[in-house]
Amino acid sequence: MGVSTGTGFNGSNRDNPDPSKVLGVFNLSRRTDEESLRKVFGRFGEIDRLKLIRDRFTMESRCFGFVKFVHQADATDARHEVNGVELDGRSLRVDYSVTDHAHEPTPGLYCGEARQRDYDRRRR
Repeated sequence: MGVSTGTGFNGSNRDNPDPSKVLGVFNLSRRTDEESLRKVFGRFGEIDRLKLIRDRFTMESRCFGFVKFVHQADATDARHEVNGVELDGRSLRVDYSVTDHAHEPTPGLYCGEARQRDYDRRRR
């Protein structure tokens, strides 16, 4: 039985994304903040954007973020040098991002799958 690795909308394989200016940084500590990430990654080149992903209700870190460099070569150097480095007690995983921008949150509030009786009521 094969395992699907999935692809991004640009056709990149999620397990082996194409080199890009955008790096995904995973396994961050909840203590890690934007300033810490900027210090770690800023030594490799000019950063265009840096985003630590937070829970939209609690504003706690979701323990991952994205760093977009101005130049792809800087992103490549940073990926090579920072992947596996320990920051705030956690070993970082750094990889190219499948997309070059953050995903937009879906509108509305998800309340679970509609039950049959809810579906029937809406059809009337």
